[in-house]
Amino acid sequence: MEAWSKESNWMGYVAVATDEGKVLLGRRDIVIAWRGTVRSLELVNDLQFNMVSASNILGHEKADAKVHHGWYSIYTSDDSHSPFNITSARNQVLAEVSRLLVEQYKDEEISITITGTQFGSSNCNTHCSYSEVGEELGINTRKSSYLKSPGSVVSWHNLEGHLHGVAGTQGSKGGFKLEVKRDIALVNKSNDALKDEYLVPVSWRCEKDKGMVQMDDGSWQLMDHEEEDFDS
Repeated sequence: MEAWSKESNWMGYVAVATDEGKVLLGRRDIVIAWRGTVRSLELVNDLQFNMVSASNILGHEKADAKVHHGWYSIYTSDDSHSPFNITSARNQVLAEVSRLLVEQYKDEEISITITGTQFGSSNCNTHCSYSEVGEELGINTRKSSYLKSPGSVVSWHNLEGHLHGVAGTQGSKGGFKLEVKRDIALVNKSNDALKDEYLVPVSWRCEKDKGMVQMDDGSWQLMDHEEEDFDS
């Protein structure tokens, strides 16, 4: 998204269960999904390992709590000169969830699910204030016969690789067998993790014409994002 914002990037979304989904779940679920590391500058944040106080988000009664500096910066930073993040990612999420709880679904039973990968999972824990963060699901992709061994730092931290692991994990039974119908080609979407025998190109996903779209008059324009109404 460099063409329209050098300092801002889409970080995730807030979604709400449909009426049909509510019937299946027995409640209206709100999902807060944070993406993982994508941009090179975010890798720099990932490597800012020093710990800083979390009192500004957890309250001064928890002044001793510390969080990863890089992830805390991404989660709480804002930019008054940008139309995309005048308020921080944290405050944008809190405002939207508050709107849903107070205005739209105030008379319904509500649950909130927070999910993410890589630094997105760290945002989940921070957003939950370190409470009710769920159960740990242990997966071991080295048991998969589809993947190159031992892999690399990139493949170990790749979301599609993680989802492949979830799809085939057998838990306490041990071993690996795909129980979810999830195409193994997705593992190589932005990676080189599948064994060559499966004949799936490396990093095969690419944006058509890099977002350039031909207009009726024959000219080409960059159309890499939806227009936003910042006055509303």
